[in-house]
Amino acid sequence: MAADAAELVRSRVRNFVFANTEEPRHDPQLLAVIGELDAAAFAAQSLVLAAAAAQDLSFAAARSTGIDPVLESDSSLRAAQAKIVIEDFALRAAGRIFDVGGASATRGWAALDRHWRNLRTLFSHNPAAYKARALGNLRVNGEPLPLAGHF
Repeated sequence: MAADAAELVRSRVRNFVFANTEEPRHDPQLLAVIGELDAAAFAAQSLVLAAAAAQDLSFAAARSTGIDPVLESDSSLRAAQAKIVIEDFALRAAGRIFDVGGASATRGWAALDRHWRNLRTLFSHNPAAYKARALGNLRVNGEPLPLAGHF
């Protein structure tokens, strides 16, 4: 998404009438949005990799010595935490891409709406509210996370 936004800014020849610079590629506000998108992508990737590492440990243990309930629970916990946090800022970032392109960002050939649409579709599975409730119940009441494989 950040790469698409950066390409959009690089390819624009006209800037907003009230912009600080002639060229969009030198506009501090547009550059700040690209920086935010880049940071959001890094944060999302970091969270996903941390959750994936917990999944890898759980899977490796299951293959070598059998299912380890502690590792299974930890991997579910990390995946749920990542999903809850990523959802809000990823959807926000997918909307911010339009801030760098103005009306040209909405053109069909650019297909920039696919970022928001793909995220919204992905996040519709296993809604974050249920994951957040389960995490809260774990922290407050010690109630284990659901054992469902899709949690």
